[in-house]
Amino acid sequence: MKRFSIIAAAALVCTAAIAKAPKPDSVRIAKYRDAKAAAVSFTFDDGSLDHYPLVAPELEKNGLRGTFWIIGNSVGTWAVSADQVRDLSDRGHEIGNHTWSHADLVKIDAEAVRTEIERTDSLLESITGKRPEAVAFPFNRYDKSVLAEAMKGRVACRTWQTGQGQARNKSTAEGMTRWLDKVVAEGRWGITMTHGISSGYDAWEDETILWNFFAEVASRQDEIWVDTFSKVGAYVAERDACVLVTSQKGRMLTVTPQCSLDESLYHEPLTLVVTLDGVDHCLSFNP
Repeated sequence: MKRFSIIAAAALVCTAAIAKAPKPDSVRIAKYRDAKAAAVSFTFDDGSLDHYPLVAPELEKNGLRGTFWIIGNSVGTWAVSADQVRDLSDRGHEIGNHTWSHADLVKIDAEAVRTEIERTDSLLESITGKRPEAVAFPFNRYDKSVLAEAMKGRVACRTWQTGQGQARNKSTAEGMTRWLDKVVAEGRWGITMTHGISSGYDAWEDETILWNFFAEVASRQDEIWVDTFSKVGAYVAERDACVLVTSQKGRMLTVTPQCSLDESLYHEPLTLVVTLDGVDHCLSFNP
């Protein structure tokens, strides 16, 4: 259990002498890492062949990493190869579970749902050395029982998203910027969903619009936390489950974070915000 002591001189945040002693209401957990206003995760469905040579380099050019949802039985066939999946993981991208055969999980029985998820877990772990931390549901369809099964040993599942593409979603540069502005204004976690690039489902007529959007998001990282789906998902879950217990003794305020989540799954650092003399200071800690 971690405790933080905040005194008037504020050794915790390394600031100058503080006129007033810190109070319990002067500490809080930031909504997103480093007290950013919003968060964005770029996610890419189905393991399209375009994702490896086109998407990953464009993300990396802007210092970003994405989440690639892989269909188990497609690896090495019409989609990315095992070597490409391994390389994406080694380069810091997230490899997520998109089930074995892209079945509609709501239409099959519980044992079949379990098999769809577990077979892909096993395959991807054998390729990357990491068990997928998140699941994206085929056709974005799930119910309570499907979600419960998918969440076993998982930090998050994708249950909402914003489609980006042109064949179906008719995405434009202006529309994507409006979406981003709204995410920031509302303090939300924006999750994109992209399928095909030069071909395939919801492909782009002009893929440079997507590359320019990556650059636009990267340029706004002073207000947006951009990270993989599981990293943001774990932060949100920990933030919502963590309680700050405070005790005051004179000019010292002791803060003890308490979190009931499984530490073997949830180990994303949280940001503690300390407000002293009207100025916010941030401290990273593991709950």
